[in-house]
Amino acid sequence: MCSKSERVDLLLSAATAAGYEILEANQTDASILTCVHTARYLDFLENGIYEWLALPHAGPEIVPNTHPNRFASHYASHIVARAGFHQADTACPVGRGTWAAARSSVDIALNVGDLVARGERRAYGLCRPPGHHACTEMAWGLLPQQCGSAGRVPADIRRGT
Repeated sequence: MCSKSERVDLLLSAATAAGYEILEANQTDASILTCVHTARYLDFLENGIYEWLALPHAGPEIVPNTHPNRFASHYASHIVARAGFHQADTACPVGRGTWAAARSSVDIALNVGDLVARGERRAYGLCRPPGHHACTEMAWGLLPQQCGSAGRVPADIRRGT
């Protein structure tokens, strides 16, 4: 089940009460994304929703209804085909807030990694989506718009001294 904003508030309150320092995540260089994902997948996540919303009778989120062969000889140009190519199932709709939430999660994860690399013994990143359903060119499972207002939580938490 998806995180709800109340769960985020509860986790943040508990971390504060336990003496953890709450840090805003610094924005990381977007070029790091291409170390994991293809440029066309990143473009789909960032811009695909606008092409989708221009379709007649489009819903507010990209939800695939066809899944083209992933081994086709060319990359599809139509948003409906690209949706099926980049989304493994209907449980990962892409909405207006998907890109911002995903970028925030990347920033938080990389900031937590930097804290640990610099010697911090404990670090925790409170973010949605967690990213464990992200493939090089495909999403499956949960994406952030299913989380309501919990989709973007720009905070790192680390143990205070």
